[in-house]
This record gives sequence, structure tokens and C-alpha cells, in this order.
Amino acid sequence: MLLTNIADLFWVKMKYPLFFNVSIPANTKYLSSIRNFWMDNGCKAGVCNEIMHDFALVLEEHGTNIIRYGYCGKQGNIKYSFKIRKTFVEVIVRDRGCPFCEEILHTAKMPDFTKTTEVGKMGIPLIKELMDEFSYARTTHGTNIWKLKKFTER
Repeated sequence: MLLTNIADLFWVKMKYPLFFNVSIPANTKYLSSIRNFWMDNGCKAGVCNEIMHDFALVLEEHGTNIIRYGYCGKQGNIKYSFKIRKTFVEVIVRDRGCPFCEEILHTAKMPDFTKTTEVGKMGIPLIKELMDEFSYARTTHGTNIWKLKKFTER
């Protein structure tokens, strides 16, 4: 699968907000495609480096979690809707994997590495740390909706 920069057509008359929609198969081999799409188009939109790299890391980590725990090896898709404004960047992620335990979103903390050698459990705390807003909802039709948001101005 090849993601092309269809947004190239719009850069001459760039006006905010900018919107991009991308869908990838729920397979880890496609995560680099979404990261590269974001890095290329976010840069063209003038998003600062810190936000660019925060989102690149979060998209990779979050996508891995959806594939590993939401789809559990089954086929499916992950849909990304990017919204870039002068004051914030927002990514809405949709998947039809297993429901997420919302309590984890509110209670997850970085592990204390002085007390444990357990691997993992850093994804949600890392995303919460890097994003200004991180929320989850599940529709009655079985779609998981994740909102990732970072403000560009404080």
C-alpha cells in the first residue's frame, strides 16, 4: 500500500483548517506509512518540530496498541482524520477492534522502573504525557473513537 501526498494539490493556497483522512490496514507493517504521511504533511502545514515528533511517536504507539489489543491479529482498518489549525493539531482515530477499558485511560501511570522489571504498560501513560487531550468513546455501532489533541499556542 502506498500513501500519496494528495495534499500537495492544496499547498499553493494553504488556508486553515487543513483536513486529511487516511486509512491503513491494521497491521504493524503499515504504521511507518502513517507516520511518514504525518511527518511530510504536518511539515508542509508548518507544524512545529516538537509537535511533529510528539504525534509521530504517539501515532506509532497508539496504532501498535490498536493492532495488538484491539484487533488481536484479526483483519481490520484504522482510520485517521487529521485536523490542523493555527492553534492546535487534532487527530481522530477510528477502529472497529475490541472495546477499550476506559478506566485504564484514567488510571494508567508510568511504571516505577526502580520497583519492576516488567516490560510494557507505558503506551497509554506516554500518550497522556505527550498530548494535551486524549479521550476515548465507543459508538453503539462498535466503532472506537480516539481523540488526540495538542495545542500549538499556550
